[in-house]
Amino acid sequence: DRNRVFMHAAACERSGHGILILGEKGAGKTTLLNYFLDKGSDYVANDRVFLISDKDKIYIEGFPIPMRVSKETMKKTKKFEITSKLYRINLANTNKYLITPLEINSLYSVNTLYSSNLSYIIIPKISINDTRFSITECNPSNALDVFKMNCFTPYDESRQVYALDDRFMMLRPWDDSR
Repeated sequence: DRNRVFMHAAACERSGHGILILGEKGAGKTTLLNYFLDKGSDYVANDRVFLISDKDKIYIEGFPIPMRVSKETMKKTKKFEITSKLYRINLANTNKYLITPLEINSLYSVNTLYSSNLSYIIIPKISINDTRFSITECNPSNALDVFKMNCFTPYDESRQVYALDDRFMMLRPWDDSR
């Protein structure tokens, strides 16, 4: 509706290029986002992103909620080693830490952007034991399947939807208190 769809994804911007990170739960979306932030990319969103079509461009727009980071990622990321005592543990899922967008800005010395032009879509398959990244082109059919799996609309029957206001929609069960 209104030329926007809701994605279960992460997003950042590097040198004016918006990057959307899609993948199944546990594929490494947050891990890859943290890698990009550590290399100086600006933060757009983690876990919830809107894709917006406007004429001939597609934009990514963030939904400002805390980043949920697994204990394993916290242990593997050098920046988190020093500061892990500062972040709240999500009581609903004791395996995750919550880091607000302001804390992300401070931790990485980056900006949080409201939106960015979409330039790239990355579909990670990262194991917490990986020591380096490599990039290969994804089969278009597989990429489309991953995209569809992470794309939700107000008409998606598998999700209960309610309006936050006349512009934003939120999907249950992701509306729990944090």
